[in-house]
Amino acid sequence: MVIKILFFVALIPLYVLLFFKQKRALAVLQQNFYNQNFRYLKWIKNNFLLVILEADVYFPFLVLAINVEPLILTLLFFSYYTLALTNDFRCLKTNFEKKPLVFTPRVKRLLATSFLIYLLPIVFIFFTYKESNLIYYFLTLGFLVYVNYFVLALANYINHPIERLIFKGFLRSAKNKLAKMDHIDVIGITGSYGKTTTKYILNDILSEEFKSFKTPKSFNTENGIVKTINNDLNKLNDFFVVEMGAFKKGEIKKLTKIVNPKYGIITKIGKAHLESFKDELSIKEGKFELFDAIPDDGAVVLNFDDPFQKGHKSKTKANVIYVSLKSKKADVYAENIKYSSDETVFTIKFKKDNSSIIAKTKLLGEFNVYNILYSVALAKHLGVSNKGIERAIKKLKPAENRLEVKKFNDINLIDNSYNSNPIGSSNALEVLKMQNGKKIVMTPGMIELGVKQYEENHKFGKKMSEVADYVILVGPKQTRAIFDGLMVSEYDVDKIFVVQDIKEAFKKLNEIKDDETYVLIENDLPDIFNEKKV
Repeated sequence: MVIKILFFVALIPLYVLLFFKQKRALAVLQQNFYNQNFRYLKWIKNNFLLVILEADVYFPFLVLAINVEPLILTLLFFSYYTLALTNDFRCLKTNFEKKPLVFTPRVKRLLATSFLIYLLPIVFIFFTYKESNLIYYFLTLGFLVYVNYFVLALANYINHPIERLIFKGFLRSAKNKLAKMDHIDVIGITGSYGKTTTKYILNDILSEEFKSFKTPKSFNTENGIVKTINNDLNKLNDFFVVEMGAFKKGEIKKLTKIVNPKYGIITKIGKAHLESFKDELSIKEGKFELFDAIPDDGAVVLNFDDPFQKGHKSKTKANVIYVSLKSKKADVYAENIKYSSDETVFTIKFKKDNSSIIAKTKLLGEFNVYNILYSVALAKHLGVSNKGIERAIKKLKPAENRLEVKKFNDINLIDNSYNSNPIGSSNALEVLKMQNGKKIVMTPGMIELGVKQYEENHKFGKKMSEVADYVILVGPKQTRAIFDGLMVSEYDVDKIFVVQDIKEAFKKLNEIKDDETYVLIENDLPDIFNEKKV
């Protein structure tokens, strides 16, 4: 009886350790969209050693205690997991979390399910306890903690039908609410680059003369859109601007069925999320699911300079409005573009009424001129006056983490940290090039580009060599292609610093900065991509 009591006491450090391990695994699952498109399982596959060799790397050696006396075995087990827990606390203090776990209702349900999975063997042991089986109890429970990432995958699988049922209820509520607000015109925005920035710009321009509302931040999935409708949309709005993201074909179509957009904007199409879409043709087809959903009395804005968009034929007879920086054949085009380190000035021409406006904005880079043109073209079509458009453009501010220029102590940060891509990274380097002072690029490279990932990061490194005075690469494995691109360009290796995480990157930055330093933060991958332990 004494050994039995001691056995259950010895489990305390194991289950405390389990809580912290499960919390980290949940953060990984959450950052991988709860295993959408098997992202969590792919992460486990790509980080298998990290998953297996985490805090309790010596657990398998407990099997050597198979013939040890029960009391000594219990003390050994207790001591081992107390040390493992102490080591875990030490690791927690040194690790830097950029995006900690958010305890949503879904996370709480997952915790409850995984807790039940771990509770079942304890209940079984309690009612069938035999001292002779002590080592097997310890090994079984230790093994379950050892494979906690897989246990969480099982809990997520068990909860999936419940989560779909809960979501269907929220979806039904969102559709009903939107159907009762038939005076609100919905505008969908998709594309490979610039969706969020275009959403912010369009909403600001429409808000000059109408009541417009947008999905917040980077909310562009089923869950995000449904949550926004249920919690925030109100009947006083004239327009609802909805950003639509996708990892594969069919996802945009699914979103259009929720909100039924009357108008749409398709920004530039390219290689973003190439890994999940497989090829650029699939990306185009996926993005044009928005165009196909626009009714005949609606309108869609396309990029005349994008070969994927020019001349595209859709099932709908909706009005097509083309924008361009390179051709006067477009319905709305920009000319006399002047870029500087703190301002962009250009003329916007409207072919339909032969009018024009002078656009002055703090938004930098060519791709922001495109983002403004998309928004201006549709706002003009919807009835915003030229003066209203001009006023709004002057007041525009960068969307968070998208070429957002800000001060960090005595350093000028050009924050382009949201999910980098080939076009966006090239534009960001152009913005950095305009600045006067020491120029530094800090990046972990681009991801989700499939077979093109090495090639595109290699090109990025070559372009970087023409602009940057120093380069800080975050993660030696994932930035190898950039490093190779820099070396091919004969960049000075003494000006390249390879670090493990963003915390080390900022430490190095403080060592090499000058009085006037501009730092481009190109992409800031979530913790799941850290090459240090998660």
